[in-house]
Amino acid sequence: MSLLSKSDGRSKNIKEYILEGLMIFVAVCLGFFAEQFREEMLDRDDEEEYLISMIEDLETDIGQYPRIIKSYTNRNKVPTDSLPILLKNPKKDQPANDIYFHLRWLIRQSSFRSSINDRTITQMRNAGKYQLIRNQTVSDSIVAYYKAIDVAKGTEDFLFIDKNALRERLANILDGEMYDKVINDKDQIVRSAEPLYLTSTNPKDLSDCVIRISNIRGLNRALIQNFHNLQNQAERLKQLIKREYGL
Repeated sequence: MSLLSKSDGRSKNIKEYILEGLMIFVAVCLGFFAEQFREEMLDRDDEEEYLISMIEDLETDIGQYPRIIKSYTNRNKVPTDSLPILLKNPKKDQPANDIYFHLRWLIRQSSFRSSINDRTITQMRNAGKYQLIRNQTVSDSIVAYYKAIDVAKGTEDFLFIDKNALRERLANILDGEMYDKVINDKDQIVRSAEPLYLTSTNPKDLSDCVIRISNIRGLNRALIQNFHNLQNQAERLKQLIKREYGL
């Protein structure tokens, strides 16, 4: 009897150990799955929060593009359309007020970059959170939009290079004191009430300026088209995010 009892006791203890081990395994698995579920839910919350913030960024961009287009048109398109005609056969003894006025406008540089709201995409990139975007179509569209912005920035860099090159050549044809008369003490470009004259009508100097102006005109035309496309792209991306995520 004692041997049987010992045998039964050992068998019982083994079963208890197996059961306890199984319970521990199940508990660990459940804990693991619970933690995974919790992290997934947090990721989904973060994803939605980022996308809501991105929609706000896109709405800001959409509202800014008409102003950007108007600014680039007034500052660059109007002068580059007028100056090649004005510089075609100018005379030193004829007032050149329009040339001074348009050149002063044209060499000004104001980037669109500060008007683009990239707050959310910058936060996501810096925090390594871009992988939270589950929807591949949305993810690809976000990448495409901000890549298009980078392309526009590159075009603008070339625009500024040509503006700087034009600025360096102005001393060849403009008078410094007269040049100062087309800007007021508030840094606003104004038309001078007194006649302004060119210091040189050398064909080579004029041609050099016209070439730079032509380059600026082409780059500005490309930028304005980019801004129209970006505005449409931002609107489509906003609607896509809202539709895919029910926001």
